[in-house]
Amino acid sequence: MLNFFKEKSPIILNLANTVTQQRVADSVSYIGASPIMLSSDDEAENLMNISDAVVFNLGTLNSMTTDICLISGKVANQQNKPVVIDPVAVSASKLRQDSFHKLSEQVSFDVIRGNIAEIAFISNQEWDAKGIDAGQGTGNRQQIVELAAKKFNAIVVASGEKDIISDGISTYEAANGSSMMATNVGMGDALDAVIGSFIAINYSIESVLQAITYFNVSGELAAEKYPNQPQSFSVGMFDNVFNLEENKMKSMQKIKRLL
Repeated sequence: MLNFFKEKSPIILNLANTVTQQRVADSVSYIGASPIMLSSDDEAENLMNISDAVVFNLGTLNSMTTDICLISGKVANQQNKPVVIDPVAVSASKLRQDSFHKLSEQVSFDVIRGNIAEIAFISNQEWDAKGIDAGQGTGNRQQIVELAAKKFNAIVVASGEKDIISDGISTYEAANGSSMMATNVGMGDALDAVIGSFIAINYSIESVLQAITYFNVSGELAAEKYPNQPQSFSVGMFDNVFNLEENKMKSMQKIKRLL
């Protein structure tokens, strides 16, 4: 557990993908923050009032999801609390497209995280998407992320073999992690919540970079021990999320400034 989470344990409100709720809640708890899970518009305002950040994952949408996000997102904006959104497979259906568009018009996002195809789609740039996967596009990843960051006035994270992170002014590449992380559903969802936890304490691109590095180094270390055992890898990774020391993280971090 990092020292700053020992000093302040922020409450993170999560509208999680129903497939990965446990993984999301555990990730927040393991780093020393406190998770609350949200699934009803009846309590969205009340729970946001007692939370320090909110994380929206649009992986399993229904007719109520957008309303839940709108209510809690507007309260978060009014109270200057960070909002993180993951536009999962946003190009795959009209419901996902309409939901993200409506939210982006009425809620200010602090961090948007997705794969490069999702980031390109929401910022009206060209890329070849394939379901929830990024596909093989030909666009300039750095340029796509930077333009998206300027469009939404947010920190944008495009996850991939090497992550690209930009606030429209500064841009970084983060190269930690392991391909084994992609074998376990919900790693990106868990990362969303970890990012939300870090920026609840300090909203900055540096905090986002630290969250990504912490999470991905945990996976990198687990892959060294379990290179071909996805279930054991998953257990080992989240053990690392709980136990990783800041000095170890800093000694392994692979961050390069691009802009």
